[in-house]
Amino acid sequence: MRRLILLLSVALLGSCSWVGNAIKEGAIEAVSYSSRAHFTLTGKVPADYAFKYTAYYQPEKSTGCVRFSPGMGGYVPREHAEQAKTEPSSEAQTFSYRIPLAYQTAGCTLKLANVDLLAFATYQPGDFGTGSDGGALGIYDTLPDSVPPFPTSGVRELRGTCMWLFRLMGNNNSLVKGLVCHKADEHWAVPQDYDQRRRLGATLRRNELNGKTVHVEFRHSQEERPLFRGTWLNTTAGWKPCIETHTSIRCQNPPEFRPFLINGRKCTVYPNCTE
Repeated sequence: MRRLILLLSVALLGSCSWVGNAIKEGAIEAVSYSSRAHFTLTGKVPADYAFKYTAYYQPEKSTGCVRFSPGMGGYVPREHAEQAKTEPSSEAQTFSYRIPLAYQTAGCTLKLANVDLLAFATYQPGDFGTGSDGGALGIYDTLPDSVPPFPTSGVRELRGTCMWLFRLMGNNNSLVKGLVCHKADEHWAVPQDYDQRRRLGATLRRNELNGKTVHVEFRHSQEERPLFRGTWLNTTAGWKPCIETHTSIRCQNPPEFRPFLINGRKCTVYPNCTE
């Protein structure tokens, strides 16, 4: 009965007003539901890390599955997104999420298109002390034969190693960091050549996913390097930032260095601050 009342309400509401459109979409959302077909996303993050996934759904057909957008002033394709987050902990932790392969709404089918996998890490307290990076799963109806099928074990494993990239920011040259995660092999190794490293992710066939498991694990690497290549010099004492010139931000020959701040402390070398 509740479902019937909601559907009747949708039919009576106009879609051209902001309020009417919001009520209509709320009623549609209330009677929408996910498919039974699904896969399980499991994984592990290190201590002081968080994890968030976002699953994006798109119409099965290019026409007929639309909604009115007051902001756009017309009809746009329907979309749907679901997400969940594992909050940081002082210890390493595991997670497990059920991700439907489709979503039924407004009489049409939205199919899972991709899943973003995002790891978060914190290097210092405050609004700017957290970095994030990760990868993605692409879900396709067809893929070239060169793409391997889903493992017969029923589990697809992904491994990512995350590291900090540092730079100087602001007039006082404060050191800040950004997180970057790279795809690792079964031995948790990444290429020594930084340019050959790849983002974590996988392309998957939709018809192979139901009832399967994708396991993604992140580990933190002690390796750190400058965000911009050639702007710091790696010395026996540590990394030293070069002075920028009017023509280049890269280190000159002979190099000249500049002081910087780490948490408000004046330093000449990273990570030990003083030589």
